[in-house]
Amino acid sequence: MIHFFSLKGSKLLAIESRSDECVVSTSGGVYGITHLQECCECVRLERSELCEASIGEEILEASEEFIENDPKWFTGSHDESYTWSIYTIRTASGVSTIYFLGESNGYYSETTEVEKLEVVYEV
Repeated sequence: MIHFFSLKGSKLLAIESRSDECVVSTSGGVYGITHLQECCECVRLERSELCEASIGEEILEASEEFIENDPKWFTGSHDESYTWSIYTIRTASGVSTIYFLGESNGYYSETTEVEKLEVVYEV
């Protein structure tokens, strides 16, 4: 597991959303954001907001936060025990945000992790 803020300083190349994970490609590597299933919890990618103008730009800030309050745009429902995992990438041209919603009976992890998948070398 790595800290998401370590993406700071590299160039954003792409953000690819899949059903239960998100892949962030940068000049420093490719990173997967996902949840490792334990038992009775459910963690899903709820929303991904990509700022297209940020592609190719330096990442000025990369942050992650885990909260128990719904974002203002969320109108769905969830279990009584839930956690939002929110990842934000800021460049000079804008902000991209990735939202995961984790639900459980309260005994299992509801958050996501960031893993480095492969190294990309700039030419």
